[in-house]
Formats: sequence, C-alpha cells, structure tokens
Amino acid sequence: MRGLVRKLPEERFEGIGVCQGVAIGKAFLVDDPRGRIVRVFLPKEQIESEIHRFRDAARVAQQQVKEGIERVRVVLDSDHAYILEAHLLMLQDRTLGRQIENFIRVNQANAEWAVRDVTQHLLEAYGQVEDDYLRERGSDIEDVAHRVIKVLSGKEHRDLSNLAENSIIVADDLLPSVTADLDPRRVLGFVTNVGGWTSHTSIIARSVNIPAVVGVRTVTERVRSGETIIIDGTTGTVILNPSPETLLFYTEQRQRQQQQEQHDIEERELPAVTRDGQEIKLRANIELIEEIDTYQRFNATGVGLY
Repeated sequence: MRGLVRKLPEERFEGIGVCQGVAIGKAFLVDDPRGRIVRVFLPKEQIESEIHRFRDAARVAQQQVKEGIERVRVVLDSDHAYILEAHLLMLQDRTLGRQIENFIRVNQANAEWAVRDVTQHLLEAYGQVEDDYLRERGSDIEDVAHRVIKVLSGKEHRDLSNLAENSIIVADDLLPSVTADLDPRRVLGFVTNVGGWTSHTSIIARSVNIPAVVGVRTVTERVRSGETIIIDGTTGTVILNPSPETLLFYTEQRQRQQQQEQHDIEERELPAVTRDGQEIKLRANIELIEEIDTYQRFNATGVGLY
C-alpha cells in the first residue's frame, strides 16, 4: 500500500567500548578495502617492467602518505601524524622493497600478488607477538600493502574527509590511513567488526574523544548506510534502527553526558581540596602515551599508573 513505510526492527550488538560516551547518528558503511587479488604468471621478458611498475606505485603511495600527513596535522595535530609517518618509512624501506621485487623475479608473479604475499608473511609474524599493542601494529603493514595494491590496480583513493555531519562510521576495520582521513567535526563515532583497545581506531577515537565500539564481529552484515544507529562507548552497546523509546532514552543519556562534560570543563581549574583543607592530587591511569592529551584537557596533575 502507498504511504506505508516499513519500520525495521531494532537490533542490538555487543562489542568492546574503547571510548566512552553516547553517539546518535546516521550509519556510513565503509567497504572492506582489502579486495581480492588474482595471481598472474608473467613471462620472463615482462619481469623487469613489472618491477618498475611496482617502484612507480610505491612512489605514488609515498606521495599520498605525505599528503595525508599534512591533512592530519591540520585536522588533528602534529602528534597524531606519527601513524602515517611510520607508513612512509615502510614505503621507503629498501629491504622490504627488495623482498617484493625478488618475489616478482623468482616467482614470475604480478606486483599485486607479490606485495600481498610478502606482507602476509610479515603479518603472520606480528600475529605471534604476545604484546597486544605490538600485535595491533600489524595493521600498519596491512594498510601500506593495501595502499600500494590500490595504486597498482588503478583504483581511486576514497576521500572520507567530506562526510555528512552526524555520521557514524561502520566498518570491518578502519585502517590507519582511512581513520586519518576522517574529519572529527563530522564523525560522531566509530563501530568496527574487529579491533581492540590498542588498535589505531581506538587510539584516535580516544585522542579526539569520539565514542567508539570495536570487536562487534558481524555488524557490517546488518548495517546499511543512512540507517539510524546508536553507539554507547561506555558499555560497548550498538543499537541499529532504535525504537522511539530507545531513541528517547539514549537522547536523554547523551544530554546528561554533554551537561556533565561541560560541568567537568568548568570545574577543571578549581583546586582539588576537601572541605577540611586536604589537598588531593588527581592523577590519571593510562595505557598508551597517546591518551595523555585527553587527561591534560581535564587538568590531571600527573600519571598515577601507566
């Protein structure tokens, strides 16, 4: 019947809340950037030209990263540019480049396959590292590989810096370069299938104080761009197509959160002294150096536990 709009049922997902707060907005689904790579067997006379094609792609990728570093410095600050600066060093690393070129020569493989194969072995090595933070850095290698492969395949770089306001990013995983492209003034929150407390998505979300939930597993299979979505970065809850009652509840939660944030900012310069004159030192517990900026905004006097 005309005039009737089918109301989608409310769905709830649970993940890991990595930056507290409530965000209510429209979902923007980011496609999985890794894509499918096909191996091509090359005749020997094409090997050197394929190596030159790889070198040209690496140079283009370096230029893209340099431009990304400048964008990060403008939108965020110079401190956060370290993510892409690390990518630039990888792209400039001749040892890694020689490994890829050698794979092309020995296996007579196309450059896309060589990049994927060599970096996959590096990722497997990172996967064996016990330290959570270092293991998460494998995403840097994956991001660099994806960038070079995209240049080789001729795909356009997707610009996410001009999203509509009140967007909530939903993705399988946000590679560091994608996260660095986002404008935090337009993005209200992040939701990803994978990731943990030390992933780049989590670090940047906390640095710019944007609610984020990671490790939601199958959320990208259920979400469509434009649908209303709520994320609670404190509890790790994600709600798709909320009912009117749910929407009202979280809208009120968000209002209370904003009032509390304003109250905290107004009182952050007041001395931490009890009524009987006892001074209290307010220090922060942190897990990552990148969190210091957040605690400085709230006037913490130091670090209590690192």
